Amino acid sequence: KLRDEVELKAKQNAKQNTPQNQGGHDDRFGQLAKVYEQMAPDDAAARIDKMDETVALKILAAAKPKATAKILTGLPAAKAARLSEQLAIGRR
Repeated sequence: KLRDEVELKAKQNAKQNTPQNQGGHDDRFGQLAKVYEQMAPDDAAARIDKMDETVALKILAAAKPKATAKILTGLPAAKAARLSEQLAIGRR
């Protein structure tokens, strides 16, 4: 059930990622990041690996650094490197 809820929220957030729907967008990603922080890192990484990278970046950026690190270690090296580079650029 948690997996279905997480995947549904990710899809909804991706669909709502338009300029006219940016209102509480950061809050939604913050809430979704909390859900991912509660998941086992391998489970979170498996879902992050399958989602749009823009959505993945927003979730990882909103998550606590320790949780982000654990999730990144569960991703394929090339994807983890790409996401890490984008996180570094965004967190300057």
